Amino acid sequence: MQKVQPDPRVSGITWIALCAPFVITACGGGGDSAGTGMAGTPTGAGNPPAPAPAPAPAAGAEPKPPSSSSLISKAVRSLDDIAQLRQLERDRAAPIDRGQGAPGQPTTADAQAAAAPVAPSAGGQWAAPISWPINAIHAVLTPDGKVMSYGTDPSGAQGAQLYYDVWTPATNAHSLLQHSTRTDLFCTAQSTLPSGLVLLAGGDTRGVTPNQVNGGVRDVNLYDPAAATISPGPPMAYARWYGTLVPLADGRQLVLAGIDANGAGSGVPEIYRPTLGWQTLNMQDWPADWFYPRAALAPNGRVLVTSGNKLFSMNTEAPFILQIGTLPKSANWSMPWAMFDRGKILLIAEDGSAMVVDFNGATPVVTSIPGPGSNRIWSSATVMADGKVLVTGGSGTFNELVNTAFSAMIWDPATGQWTTGAEATKPRLYHSSALLLPDGTVLSAGGGSPGPVIN
Repeated sequence: MQKVQPDPRVSGITWIALCAPFVITACGGGGDSAGTGMAGTPTGAGNPPAPAPAPAPAAGAEPKPPSSSSLISKAVRSLDDIAQLRQLERDRAAPIDRGQGAPGQPTTADAQAAAAPVAPSAGGQWAAPISWPINAIHAVLTPDGKVMSYGTDPSGAQGAQLYYDVWTPATNAHSLLQHSTRTDLFCTAQSTLPSGLVLLAGGDTRGVTPNQVNGGVRDVNLYDPAAATISPGPPMAYARWYGTLVPLADGRQLVLAGIDANGAGSGVPEIYRPTLGWQTLNMQDWPADWFYPRAALAPNGRVLVTSGNKLFSMNTEAPFILQIGTLPKSANWSMPWAMFDRGKILLIAEDGSAMVVDFNGATPVVTSIPGPGSNRIWSSATVMADGKVLVTGGSGTFNELVNTAFSAMIWDPATGQWTTGAEATKPRLYHSSALLLPDGTVLSAGGGSPGPVIN
């Protein structure tokens, strides 16, 4: 299908709704609860040890998700937290939406019938859904303007050991490629280096021990956009699954948290130096989330980390991390966030409100503001070309089609106000994502695996 081009007569936004037989994850972090789950010493070279927990389901078995009433709504800190969420991540059967809708799935028509029309000049407009050859669980915009995505095989099943896709937005052309590294890239961290290469840190134990899933590996890979190839890089000292990469001002990359092959937290940060490999930081007591912790580079060169209702500042040179403030509400790990300006982040709370954290000064300033509504669990926040923040997807119940959010919400930092945008055609829950493209449009993709429907 063709992408809708912006009308030069209006100042609205065009978005692309991606729909394909796969899943895309925007795995999150945030919150606070007791325990540490700290890993011990770094492992040596070679394959990581076979993980003990989270075996693959037996043939014909149907993994069941945890009850939404018992889900962790704060930080992922204890071994019990980790074990519960690894179970939540498990693949299970669900209807597949290949573009025409899935049985029983709420439709945009239902949502639009109850919604007032939105002018494109104020609320943007959605293009028709387009197909994708795999589930883009992870998607990254490369310097050449293309999108590299990975996460499943062509049937939409979890696992990224063989396949990745390169999409050219201008022509809607896809190149479904295969990589020959041993790594299952499912639930890696990814970041673009100053050289243009994409650093892929960690992955899933499925690539090493197929009967064990949802644990971390030490593997590191590099994607070269010019050659469209993935090659092995120097391994980390610690295995990581659900880790976070933070670009530092000098081009180095800081990796935080994640879990190892056995489901214990990888608490020692490491720094990737493009020409020298990895440096392990002497910091043993990681105090924040194990799963994709929210972290952003501060103007003073330190790294701000949010976890639950706590704010931390990390010095990568000393190194140390200390608490520097609190939030009025917990930053739930399933809620979106975005760094929308230098030293400023927007956090969405589960009750539908929001918070702005300004960390340009010596002490962070936290301001409570209205939010996009309480049905934004597993939504995505994207900073647009004009500096506004677009929130898409979500629902009122954890990874269920209950009070599903189809309308986009647009937050203007200049006024602090929210504008209701156009209605999308697909629900976007767990494992969905959104990405700003070079022409100012926003790609919205994925959802499911696991979930009520695989988009």
